[in-house]
Amino acid sequence: MLLNIQPLRITLTDLPQSMSLAAFAKQRSLPGSLQKLAMMNQVDPQEPLPQGKIIKRVDGQLPSGARSEVI
Repeated sequence: MLLNIQPLRITLTDLPQSMSLAAFAKQRSLPGSLQKLAMMNQVDPQEPLPQGKIIKRVDGQLPSGARSEVI
């Protein structure tokens, strides 16, 4: 049985405007926890970040039933 599962990928993107990482994550509906995203980017989730700052984000969707603590 083959599963149609795509891997999660880390993508670099620049902030379209000045905002916090928490606002960016909410706007993009990113998978995983905000705390892990903040750790990956080495910033506080509520810290204001300048427009154009490069952010690492996780793209893709977890398969149904997968544990979200993996990201």
